[in-house]
Amino acid sequence: MIKARKILAMTMLVAVLGITLISTNTYAANDEIIKGDINGDGKINITDVTKISAYLVKKINLDKTMLARADYDGDGSVTTKDRDLIAQIVKGGIKLGDMNGDEKINITDVIKVAAHIAGKRQLSDEMLKIADVDKNGKVDKEDLLLISGKAKGQVKYFPAETKKGDINLDGKVNVTDRIILTAFLKGYRTFKYEFYKVQADYNGDGKINVTDLTKLVKDLKDI
Repeated sequence: MIKARKILAMTMLVAVLGITLISTNTYAANDEIIKGDINGDGKINITDVTKISAYLVKKINLDKTMLARADYDGDGSVTTKDRDLIAQIVKGGIKLGDMNGDEKINITDVIKVAAHIAGKRQLSDEMLKIADVDKNGKVDKEDLLLISGKAKGQVKYFPAETKKGDINLDGKVNVTDRIILTAFLKGYRTFKYEFYKVQADYNGDGKINVTDLTKLVKDLKDI
């Protein structure tokens, strides 16, 4: 009889623990914050755009978790900028350097990145990826320079959008890049910014030398 009671008690304990573990795991999954996924269904779609739009015109309220998901740019408030960014994701993704989701690279984007670098505002993890246009894993003055250059029409492509060897960032690896690299190796020009050096390191060995030029010339002949 005592043995039977012990078995029953153990069975009940396992059952209780099992229920507790399932409940905890479910709560953790539901509580996970995915920026842009306002309704928490695991997807960022038109439903989320509709919800944030309704919130902005005060037709609905969002709870604390939903507000955290809706604050896509991470500035601590939910605004039309967040709506535009989420809408861009639904359309197919936010373009590199487009910090407000208006599908243009302009002074507004430059100001946002400059404010982050100066420590005046913090970008969300999602927006840091958008601002890292040279894809070196950090957002710094070189990213600011590139975004500013694109806003002014001086930069056609970000390093993250083009191939290694495209030193002048015009979207093509061609004879112009060969001339630039040759001039650098002969000491006729320098690369002031790191992203130029990365682009010139054609074979990716961390050095810019005649090996890069040889490989570049060969590949151009093979095209």
